[in-house]
Amino acid sequence: MVGGRVVGDSTHHPLAGVLVRLVDSASTQVVDSATTDSAGIFYTTAPKPGTYSLLLTRANAAPRATSNWTLGSPEAFQQGTFTLPEGAEAAAYTEAQVDVRVGTVPGNPGPRYPTSLRAKGTPGNVRIRFIVDTTGRIVPGSLRILFASHPDFAAAVEAIASQWKFVPAMRNGVPVAQIACMPMTFRVDFGKAKQLDAQFDDWVKHPGCPRD
Repeated sequence: MVGGRVVGDSTHHPLAGVLVRLVDSASTQVVDSATTDSAGIFYTTAPKPGTYSLLLTRANAAPRATSNWTLGSPEAFQQGTFTLPEGAEAAAYTEAQVDVRVGTVPGNPGPRYPTSLRAKGTPGNVRIRFIVDTTGRIVPGSLRILFASHPDFAAAVEAIASQWKFVPAMRNGVPVAQIACMPMTFRVDFGKAKQLDAQFDDWVKHPGCPRD
């Protein structure tokens, strides 16, 4: 049996009415399903020992899959607390869920190098998380600074992000909103460091977004 509680990632309140499907990882078939109650609780039963994952779906939101769970015997029981995104991220897909990921558009302006840090020759790094909507723009209020080596670098990125344009992600042949992450590097001797295009290769090679 696999069970647990589903809560929102920002409020941590229980989420009722979430459809939870138990998926056999080997066959990718749904073997059981349940709906969370008013306390966000659910229980599903596996037909045999094996490796399973959960697919969590609620109305007007993109589905979310959990990592795999291994059940060693019919009597085995695994449980946990699962978080689902709230707000704008609830309706946005992750990189793994889209057929074509968000892409950059050439010519996007890069952040302005903070004058005081440039004068000192101070390099820096910023990593951001944001949602790109179906028009290729960053959803207002969705930009989050995951890491910044100096607050002035973070402020420089936040000041320019609304001007960026992207190629929206595609799923089943239609544009969809996608959660994206991007690392940015500030280097005095980086040549074209002011151009967002100069960060593209680093972005493509970078691992997917962390959960927080």
